[in-house]
Amino acid sequence: MVVAEAMACGLPVIAGRTIGVAEWIKDGRNGLLCEAGDQTSIRNALSRMACDKSAVASMGMAARETALQHAWDACASSTLAVYEEALRHVMPK
Repeated sequence: MVVAEAMACGLPVIAGRTIGVAEWIKDGRNGLLCEAGDQTSIRNALSRMACDKSAVASMGMAARETALQHAWDACASSTLAVYEEALRHVMPK
């Protein structure tokens, strides 16, 4: 939730490549991916954000767009569609 909330606020995030939310992150476009637990990788990502404020602003706008695509209503609609499809196979007309 923290990553989704940050992105919804227009903040680019730094996330580990192997965590679930990493699928939302397009490295360098709406945030940065790093190797979780690797201090050098995390430091490099932080340095990139600290040194390039225009890139951070651009990534922030893209992060917000990404978060809006994953808003609760969109997730609920997608989940409902999966359930309806499953029911069609179990209970054909």
